[in-house]
Amino acid sequence: MPSTNRGADPDESVFLLELGPDGRVIRRVEVLGEDDTVASWQEEGMNPPFDLRSPELATAEVDEAVFAAAREGARKP
Repeated sequence: MPSTNRGADPDESVFLLELGPDGRVIRRVEVLGEDDTVASWQEEGMNPPFDLRSPELATAEVDEAVFAAAREGARKP
């Protein structure tokens, strides 16, 4: 399930996350600017699960095509 994780500060990066069935991040893309994205992975120990039943998470869901397009154009860290 692709979703966004946006901080409260508009100058912060936006993360597009692909979550697995257990709520853990499988893949992520950090959107740094208009045409700048970075594909990255988190370390195993730093990957607490998201609550997949959270109403906030449901409002952040994006289409898989949006995630795929961002990931395809992303550079590696």
